[in-house]
Amino acid sequence: ILGCGGFVKSDVPIDFSKIEIQLVTTEGMMKYQAECAPNNGYFMVPFVEKGEFQLKIIPPKGWLFEPMSVDLNVDGINDPCTKGKDINFAFKGFTLSGKVLSSGPSASGPEGVTVKLSDKSTKKLISTTKTIDGGSFNFEGVSGGNYVITASHETYTFKQHQTEVHVTTGNKVCANEIVVSGYDVHGKVTALNLPVTGVNLLLFAKESLPEQLTGCLEKRPTGSDGVSNGEYPVYLCSVVSNAEGQYNFPSLPPADYIIIPFHRGEHIQFDVEPRELKFSVVNQRLIHQPGFKVTGFSVQGRVLDTVNGNPIEGADVFIKAEKQDTTDKNGYYTLKHMNSGLYQVEFKKADINFPITKLRVGPDTPILPTIIAESFSLCGRVSISDSPTANFAKSQIAVDVSSKDESKSQKTHLKDDGSFCVMAKPGEYVIKPVLSKSMVDAGLSLLPSETKVTIVNSPKREISFVQYRGSFVVQMSCIAACKDASVTVVADGRPQRKPLTRKVSSKENTTSVKFSDVLPGEYSVRVSHPNWCWGSESEKITVSSKPVKDAPRLANFEQSGFALVCTISHDIGLEIHHAGERVDVFSLKKGRNRLCLSQLGEYLLQPQSCHQFDVKTPLKYDTTHPKPITLQAVAHQALVTMETSYLVQDADHRVAMEIKTSKGNGKFLIKMNIFHPNNNKIQPTKATKCAHAAIAVAIQPWTTTTNVYKVTYWAGDGEKLEFAPKSDVLLFEPNTFTATMKAGECAKELVRFKGIVGKFIEGQISPPLPNIDILISSNGSEGISIKTDQTGKYRYGPVHPDFEYKISASMEDYALSPVLDKPGDFSAKKLSKMHFLVKMDSGETPLAGVLLSISGGSYRSNNLTEKDGRLTLSKLEPGQYYFKAMMKEYQFDPSSKVIDVVEGKETQLDITGKRVAYSCYGSVTSLNGEAEPSSVVRAKAKEAPEHCKGHIEEATVGNDGEYRVRGLRPGCHYDVTVRDSSERFSRVAPEHVTLETKEADAHGFRFIAFRHMTGFELSGRVVTEQDYLQHIKMVLYRSTDPSSPVHTVSLTRASPFFHFPSVPRDETEYVLRVESTLATSVYEYSTPGASFFAQGPHKHITFRFEPKLKSVEQETPQASLLTLPLTLIAVALAYNYAQVRTLLFSV
Repeated sequence: ILGCGGFVKSDVPIDFSKIEIQLVTTEGMMKYQAECAPNNGYFMVPFVEKGEFQLKIIPPKGWLFEPMSVDLNVDGINDPCTKGKDINFAFKGFTLSGKVLSSGPSASGPEGVTVKLSDKSTKKLISTTKTIDGGSFNFEGVSGGNYVITASHETYTFKQHQTEVHVTTGNKVCANEIVVSGYDVHGKVTALNLPVTGVNLLLFAKESLPEQLTGCLEKRPTGSDGVSNGEYPVYLCSVVSNAEGQYNFPSLPPADYIIIPFHRGEHIQFDVEPRELKFSVVNQRLIHQPGFKVTGFSVQGRVLDTVNGNPIEGADVFIKAEKQDTTDKNGYYTLKHMNSGLYQVEFKKADINFPITKLRVGPDTPILPTIIAESFSLCGRVSISDSPTANFAKSQIAVDVSSKDESKSQKTHLKDDGSFCVMAKPGEYVIKPVLSKSMVDAGLSLLPSETKVTIVNSPKREISFVQYRGSFVVQMSCIAACKDASVTVVADGRPQRKPLTRKVSSKENTTSVKFSDVLPGEYSVRVSHPNWCWGSESEKITVSSKPVKDAPRLANFEQSGFALVCTISHDIGLEIHHAGERVDVFSLKKGRNRLCLSQLGEYLLQPQSCHQFDVKTPLKYDTTHPKPITLQAVAHQALVTMETSYLVQDADHRVAMEIKTSKGNGKFLIKMNIFHPNNNKIQPTKATKCAHAAIAVAIQPWTTTTNVYKVTYWAGDGEKLEFAPKSDVLLFEPNTFTATMKAGECAKELVRFKGIVGKFIEGQISPPLPNIDILISSNGSEGISIKTDQTGKYRYGPVHPDFEYKISASMEDYALSPVLDKPGDFSAKKLSKMHFLVKMDSGETPLAGVLLSISGGSYRSNNLTEKDGRLTLSKLEPGQYYFKAMMKEYQFDPSSKVIDVVEGKETQLDITGKRVAYSCYGSVTSLNGEAEPSSVVRAKAKEAPEHCKGHIEEATVGNDGEYRVRGLRPGCHYDVTVRDSSERFSRVAPEHVTLETKEADAHGFRFIAFRHMTGFELSGRVVTEQDYLQHIKMVLYRSTDPSSPVHTVSLTRASPFFHFPSVPRDETEYVLRVESTLATSVYEYSTPGASFFAQGPHKHITFRFEPKLKSVEQETPQASLLTLPLTLIAVALAYNYAQVRTLLFSV
């Protein structure tokens, strides 16, 4: 990896020589320190090893860059260093600092004040911050200029809120501080957590303030002259609690204060706690918690019949069903001994309804809201002499009582005697009987349909409604005499009523029919004649429920003509002629159509459509002998259009259309016409007959801004067509169009081609140069490449005018750049070359592998010298370049230099290298010789001599286990160690190697790494007699699964020790138990166990196993019939104990 490079960028001039770039390890050790090129800020950190690092910019204090550091994971594949990507640091500006102070002798100020930085000339806001504890603030990233600093806070008062400052080429501290003159102090007066308004809060201090306070009353409240405090003798001002119970002293300077509450009302008496409140204002607003509290009072209310109306006497007042008071002759009532809260209050009086009201009772409500009567009685009667149906009852009728604006409504049903009554609020009402659908269908109607009543402050009665019937007339108009027609009246929705039919037979062409004794409602009136057409064969009428003097004419029927029936295969227009003149054009739908001809006689019928039919047209039709007509389509019209704004004026730029068809061989004559946008044909064209399947037809020009060309073709159903417009100057969207003719879609525009006037891309090279490569691309396409002619010019097209095109020019050893304000033109400059030669200071020996970093303007290059020590850079623009030579363990002369490159010239620079440091070579492997890659080998110099003090170099072990620590200084003694940050190794041998660096590389330093054991070993011992060992086994369980052994080990007479296979060292809890095969009928024993966690490398556990023979007494059952025989057997066994014991162990 050659290194990590990039730029320090700045929009304003800064001194790059004051900035350093450091590469540090994750532990903070600096690996390399680079300087920036003075001309453009380029830097290069050479030969970066694989690993994790941080690239940091070290500017003068207070200078801000984005970012300040970049984390690097150099893996040799995907990191920016390996890919050669720039790592840039952008200069944001300097640091501007200051302070917001409190008034008085204090040297500190408030936290949380908003401070804004603005440009003095443009007034533009640059940045916003807030002060921290003590009042300090900072603006980072501020460039040079004149600024205004403004402080603000939503509640604080400022003595000086603004100052000006001038920033030049460094950090700046504001000389003029901003001063806060006062802070707001808040509190609240409550009673049972409800706010109390009108309480006076008097403010006192120990001594007078230098300035008069604002935002509070300087004059004492009336009656408060006796309120004082000896410790705080100076009265300052007072405030009053508002409707929310809140009080506020808006601007108090830092000092000690006391507040004394004072309140006395006209109708109310208050106690306020605490009696006084001491506090101190320092550098922030103050909120008193919990504030002041009020206890004890009584309230009064009033009841009226209307708003601003008369008082209501004798209304009872209830709270929770308990009577509290009764209103007096003035409508007043009193609620005594109340606490703050929300109460539900009820008022009751005969014939009057009152609303149930929730009243908030508190110290801020000495007078309760006035209660207004809600409603009064409203009554009437509905009279019906003739029931509309057999099961009719008056109680089925509802009465709707609605306010005049219909915003409120209520309903009630009639009683059996037809009366009704509701409670209504004061106002104007519309009273309307509501009849059900069955009643209306049965013809029930009432007069009046509604009546208006006004309620003021008393009830209304004697409202009356009665029943009603009606009649109507139907009129008929005919072309000749009205004969053989009939009129039928059907009651809509009333099937129980029979239709009423009247036959009409009149010699006149106008007649009328009257229907009487008809119940109000909706009816359908129909007129009929077998061979006539009517303007309307049926009409809906409504017999009004309002009485009229004469029977109204509710329906009028007029004969419109004579019927014609036509059946067609497709939608068409039908043009009709009578007596040599066109009568009308009808739009007919596919299938059966019924038309109406307005006159008697013979007609000619001419179809109008995009279809050709199987009968000869026009057709004849006689109204005196009507017959059905049938039309079947056999061919259909295909339509294609093309529009363009281009005007063809030259025979060299002809516009043509190619048409291919699947019918026969495609040899057809096509007529093409040019149309104005309003679809009027302008000029027909001559069709061209082709000798092949395609048809090419020249399209003639027209002199408007929009030229429209139309092509029509009669095609059979399913015939395939392909259209393709052609032009030398136009581009078409789409290029081609293919369609299959469908019978149902003829006359529909199959496609409209849009002819787009193409544009040509052209330009030239200055000075003129032939064979310059010009690449034209658009929208990420690969592009088209052309070359300039002998005069340095090029031209290409037509291309789409709406696309954006990117044009680039290139030629070996030339720099070509676009000419400003001349799109497509390029200026050419022949590029320069630069040659470098690096040699050792000892002679002519070339030095290969030296990293030469060259930068200038936007150009930069990082390359290594070849084996001959040379490096050549070509294609250089004229200008200044900064070069720097880098190779660890070497110094160069010159190590850096600014070089002036002249256009078209070659520059030679010789560089001399001197070796000043050396390397240490070695390996890190395991005991069996396997490589231990990714380990870090560190060489740390001892304290003396002075040039060695604190010097550290590191190297990462490669995949082959080899390492090379570079940059060791001659004459220094180093301790070389292996650092194992991942803790893979338990130890490394040797722990360190001491190296004295001479003027030569050191070799052969090998380290052997021993890895940690990853398993957990378990061993132990059972202390018991040797004869018992063979009857013992050790069983290991996980504590979470005591039924499934992990391992089992059986002991032998040879040894009491046991050892289990390794288990994972994962801190799992295990249980180890001793189990025995000794017969429990002969021996009594316990099987010991132990639990442990798999921690650490090893654990050893010792158990004791001590079995005992059971005694005879324990084995002899009591009160048994076999007592004597068993006793004898036990005695025999005890006497022969040794022989029995041997026999048992042999089983």
